[in-house]
Amino acid sequence: MPHDWRIAQPPAQDGPVWQAFSPNGVAYYRLTLPPLEWLERTRTVVEFEGVMRDATLWCNGFLVDDHLSGYTSMLFDLTELLRYGDEGSNVLLIRCDTTTPEGWWYEGGGIYRDVWLIRHPDVHVDYDGVYVTTADVSGEVAAIRIVTAVRNQTTEDVTVPVMTRVNNDAPSTQVVMVRAGDTAEVVADAKVVSPTLWDIAQGNLYSVTCEVGFDRVETSFGIRTIEVRAGEGVFLNGERVRFQGANLHQDFAGLGIALPNRVVEHKLELLQQMGCNAVRIAHHPPSRVFLDVADRLGMLVIVENRLLSTARPYLDDLIQTVRRYRNHPSVWAWSLENEELLEDTVQGTRILRRLVNLVRRVDSTRPTMVGADGLNCYSIRTGYFDAVDVVGVHYRALNSTMGDLHASLPKAVVLADEDGLFPTVRGQYEDDEIHGWASSFGTRMGQYAVLRELHAERSGRALPDYDLGATWQWFVDHPESGGGFVWSGMDYFGEPTPIRWPVTLASYGAMDVCGFPKDYYWLLRSFFRPEPLVHVLPHWTWPGHEGRPIRLWIYSNCDEVELLVNGSSLGVRQVENHIVRWDEGIVYRPGILTALGRQDGEITAKFDSHTAGHPVSLRATVDRSVIEGDGRDVALVSLTVEDAEGRFCPWADDDVHFEVEGPAEVIGVGNGDPTSLEAHVGDRRRAFRGRCLAIVRATGVGSVNVHATAHGLVRGTASFEAVLS
Repeated sequence: MPHDWRIAQPPAQDGPVWQAFSPNGVAYYRLTLPPLEWLERTRTVVEFEGVMRDATLWCNGFLVDDHLSGYTSMLFDLTELLRYGDEGSNVLLIRCDTTTPEGWWYEGGGIYRDVWLIRHPDVHVDYDGVYVTTADVSGEVAAIRIVTAVRNQTTEDVTVPVMTRVNNDAPSTQVVMVRAGDTAEVVADAKVVSPTLWDIAQGNLYSVTCEVGFDRVETSFGIRTIEVRAGEGVFLNGERVRFQGANLHQDFAGLGIALPNRVVEHKLELLQQMGCNAVRIAHHPPSRVFLDVADRLGMLVIVENRLLSTARPYLDDLIQTVRRYRNHPSVWAWSLENEELLEDTVQGTRILRRLVNLVRRVDSTRPTMVGADGLNCYSIRTGYFDAVDVVGVHYRALNSTMGDLHASLPKAVVLADEDGLFPTVRGQYEDDEIHGWASSFGTRMGQYAVLRELHAERSGRALPDYDLGATWQWFVDHPESGGGFVWSGMDYFGEPTPIRWPVTLASYGAMDVCGFPKDYYWLLRSFFRPEPLVHVLPHWTWPGHEGRPIRLWIYSNCDEVELLVNGSSLGVRQVENHIVRWDEGIVYRPGILTALGRQDGEITAKFDSHTAGHPVSLRATVDRSVIEGDGRDVALVSLTVEDAEGRFCPWADDDVHFEVEGPAEVIGVGNGDPTSLEAHVGDRRRAFRGRCLAIVRATGVGSVNVHATAHGLVRGTASFEAVLS
């Protein structure tokens, strides 16, 4: 574990298009355990954090239970069904069936999140039963309230002491009586003097320990305030938040949805390096690990409910999601639906109101919201959007109609939780209809143009061309908007762009599915971060184009940019919406293309692009020099193709073989090509636009060398140590 059986299968042309052409099917997992030690008055529970999907569990031949969703946890009490002592071995069998999808993106298949064997006494802290709130926060003291749910699984009423402690402070003890087969809550209050607040990029955390008998539960939390002010926005610790957010799916190159903890962390680190301060999970509850990392990094998170429904299984999933994640300081809002067909209808309003009331009973400290299709917000007919605290809306800033929506909902907090649609393929600079590769200058292929026409029809006026710079400049010029969340932070499998074989990826990301930045990554970074920045697209290696004009854009947060070729100035142009356009092109002459960014007349940023020669060598780099040798931790080895002078070769497509020396193994490979049909699980991958990636898992302790080889090129090697800390 984790494991995604579908990512190892080759795509099929007759496979489900929205699921990356990955065939559906049924998988079985069997685990044999030795007899357990019998502990009197102890329960044994197995928890599956995520099984995709429609899962059924058997234990020693007994049918235990079913679970429909692939995005929420399953907990099964196996106490009586297990074998102990000399009774024999235990066999767990789980079946999962992906035949009926939950979403319209690649969802993978199998046991793709952690599995836990839990043992606790008959009287214990209930599952997700600790709820920590900060009732009052000031500069000098924070009032903490801890509500602990105690569960009694005996046949008798019991009275038990409950010990609670914040960090290493002196514990407090309360006594509670719990009826047989029931649950009771106990409340403890504490104070933290001179609290260190949790904030953006400041993942300051505290811990609460709760003990009932020998059952001990530790819960981390952060001290911070979240406030929604009608017509003003969202406030964190009293300061208005300007969301520099991204939407994110849970998959990754070579792995599908079965991500080791390090890859989850890596994805969030990449977004934070771009300048993101917030993430919206698309479109389902995340893993525990995801929110643990967001807590540590200081990134705000919108947690999203999967479906707008009050059917019992979906209500149970929603309750579990809120209970499980309500202590994470990174979670600032509960989004209850995404682009549902019932938005702004009488029936949808009725369902939404019940979900809102349910959430507020479980967690009263965070706002509720929806992720509304922007097409549904042109003529508001019902009280649907009045039911929630925040109205999330999609693609209205992109279509220059966000201001209209703010005017029609003046007392609401309206947030662009999905905007800036801009499909591109890394290193591609004109639309390629044959391969389905979208230009980095913007594309009109596929559903992109259709969406624009629909918005024009609903708004009753012609809309301007999509301009990502203008979209994000609108957020800057209108601070009351609260910023927005780009679709999307990274490419993802499924929902192909355009919808055709053999395209298996959605190319909307600022980074590709490997995490390699695309050009528009630098546009967003120029908005999100204050450091002066200049980035030129395309590269300056165009063999056979000598003497012909090359279209050119520059992304920058400077006032003006001067462009030079081989030291000769081609002029100075003003930056507009963080973009300088040389659409007429400049004549290609091999050598050095230089862009100089100026602020107040002073050069503050410089970008050089060198013409590369023929590929000569491979350069392998690793994300960390030391990893855990526990059989679970991974290193990410990035590969670039270079010429004799060490310059990046942007057209290289060499077939690269990864060989491992030491206690480790390659578990996945990728290159970001949306049309690649190469195996994701293996040790070979062709470079795409000069880059590819290998994910290497440690299998023990020791020194590891990862060698990358390709025919006719000098070998590249990346090294790291696998240790047990």
